Amino acid sequence: MPSHPEIERRPLRIGIVDRHGDRADFGAIRDRLLPQFAADFPDPTGVQQPFAVLVMAEVVRFDRVEPFMTDQQLQQLVDASTRYLQSVRDYRGFDEREGWRHGVAHSSDLLLQLAVNPRTTKAQLNQMLAAIASQIAPANEHFYVYGEGNRLAQAVFYIAKRKLHAADEWRKWFEQVAAPAPLAKWADAWTSQRGLAKHHNTMAFLSALYMYVRESGAEFQELVLPSIVEAIKQVQ
Repeated sequence: MPSHPEIERRPLRIGIVDRHGDRADFGAIRDRLLPQFAADFPDPTGVQQPFAVLVMAEVVRFDRVEPFMTDQQLQQLVDASTRYLQSVRDYRGFDEREGWRHGVAHSSDLLLQLAVNPRTTKAQLNQMLAAIASQIAPANEHFYVYGEGNRLAQAVFYIAKRKLHAADEWRKWFEQVAAPAPLAKWADAWTSQRGLAKHHNTMAFLSALYMYVRESGAEFQELVLPSIVEAIKQVQ
């Protein structure tokens, strides 16, 4: 899998940010969208928040190309983005009548854009990794079927590409991801829908990330690939 250079080069393309605009435009968009990340934001259909998150990914991409956020504003956005991802409980994807929700996938797209922004720090990347870990396998019986594992894996791929984490730090993170809890052991996954969902979602994430890293040919492989392989063996 290549390193997806189109993610870094593609033009702005989503509705309100079709034109290139200037820093003031994107600052105004950011300020308008950010309150929609709040857990108590009224969104009865479950559609508005995920798409506010997706548009914010384009705002963050613009900040990487033409920086306009202060360090404090960037931290505020990292805080809001990771809190939102951790708070997602609506796992609906596509509905033929109402369209997409896809909160986990859209959050992953936003974290990806934050990850490739050279201004984000290792501490901020750690916030993102914690949020991602919380949604790799939701704590219920939900099976991801709309590519959520792939999108979460892409965000982790780009965090790894920053090369700010040592191999031992990745080992510890993947040990957390591969832990069977709340199951006593992975063999227990086959006795309940909750266990089957956890196994399915965890393997989907790890398999996608393995392919992204293994096929990228990227020089950071040695930092992360052994831990991915070990995690897959543990979950299998």
